[in-house]
Amino acid sequence: MEFKHKIKVAMAVVMVTYNFSAFSQPGIKHVEGEKENRSILGEGFGSKGPNVILYDIFDGHDGDTVALQSSEVGGWSGLNIHHPAVYITDSEDNMAALLIDMERGGQLNVNFDPVQEIFISYGVKIPAGHCFPMTSVPGTFPEGSNWKLSWLMDGERGYMGNDDVCLPTWGNGTYFSYAGNDNVIKFEVGKPGSDSNWFSFEQWNRFSTYLKSGNKPTEDPGILWAQGISKEFGQKTFSDNTQVLFDGDDTPDGYKFEDDNISQWNRFNLPGWYRSGGENVRAIYDDVYIATGDAARARIEIGDAATYAECRTLDIQIPTSWSDDRIAFTLKSQKTSSLESLYLYVTDALGQVNENGYLLTSNILDVKESHEKPNKLAVYPNPAVNTVHFKLDSDRIEKISITFYNSTGELIESIEKDFPNDRINWKPKGLPNGNYLYKAEIKVSGEKEYVSSGKIVLMKH
Repeated sequence: MEFKHKIKVAMAVVMVTYNFSAFSQPGIKHVEGEKENRSILGEGFGSKGPNVILYDIFDGHDGDTVALQSSEVGGWSGLNIHHPAVYITDSEDNMAALLIDMERGGQLNVNFDPVQEIFISYGVKIPAGHCFPMTSVPGTFPEGSNWKLSWLMDGERGYMGNDDVCLPTWGNGTYFSYAGNDNVIKFEVGKPGSDSNWFSFEQWNRFSTYLKSGNKPTEDPGILWAQGISKEFGQKTFSDNTQVLFDGDDTPDGYKFEDDNISQWNRFNLPGWYRSGGENVRAIYDDVYIATGDAARARIEIGDAATYAECRTLDIQIPTSWSDDRIAFTLKSQKTSSLESLYLYVTDALGQVNENGYLLTSNILDVKESHEKPNKLAVYPNPAVNTVHFKLDSDRIEKISITFYNSTGELIESIEKDFPNDRINWKPKGLPNGNYLYKAEIKVSGEKEYVSSGKIVLMKH
């Protein structure tokens, strides 16, 4: 499938879809492992993975105050003690954090070592029947500045304009943008009513961003990248490499404090701020992820479509180890767990992603761990011409089921056998040359289920 550039000029901002033909994208060859512990085998992942400093899926008890140190990775540094954030179950039976409503204005913050490069992602939702801050009609946007969805800054002085940027803000009643009291970064990231809008009411929206300063932070342009995604509007991506991200002067007009002249970010607030007012206002947040370092934007994601650009839901996964040809990770499928087909994507430190997803299945989290794995499933020849053999050296197999898919995830054929011999043959008929995927589910006597999946290449004469 060809992805063509879609250009939108506004404040030197380019909104694009993906075209990776000029780059070498990561390639996934095989996924192995059981239950939550998985390994991705392939090439071009890059030698270094992200430094994940926070990942919170808000797994708590309805109505309890959000615990600062219960995150999957890292922890929060503080919360609003007067109106603390609480856990809440949304309409999809998903646990989240209630941070904005009429009765409370909760805020979470995390402090970290100073950086000039960072990747941030989070989910945000206005539940059914509730309103955007400063409105009284569900499904409408207000005029003026009313909500900073999140806020990145240096120290606690974002309110005073110290290297701060809102990610994003609803600041002028027309569009979402990057802006702050420091008035350095100006970056439009979605306008309701236009092709660039990604924000949906009553559904989960995921907003992700990557910021990196230039080599000389106060002189050289840096990198701004943002992605908004929802089931209703799909995926919208924005990028800009024309702006200097730090000005070297941390004292805006009208403010008085010691100017440290240090270009850095070291604090993140969620939400950043919102204006009180309106009726039945509420916003909940989930799946907060922050990574830093020179591989901050390298990541693993599970999506709901066979190509990355078509995904309307993406879940970030947490790597436990990372090399150029192998990544180990802990599988957590939050927003995609109910889908019939799941696809795996790897983005490297340069922002390049495999545009065609590696097919997983929605029940991948239900695979039960064996006490003793059977020997590795042998699949040969591969590439194949007419016949593919599946061989497993075990005399205790009670049942084996092998399902085949094309590269877009469409089911092609299934083979199922009780008490099979040591080999099962697949003879594809009427299929063109290309890449195909298989998933083998194996029941071993006295043990639990074992699953293997991989890619088969057909190269007929």
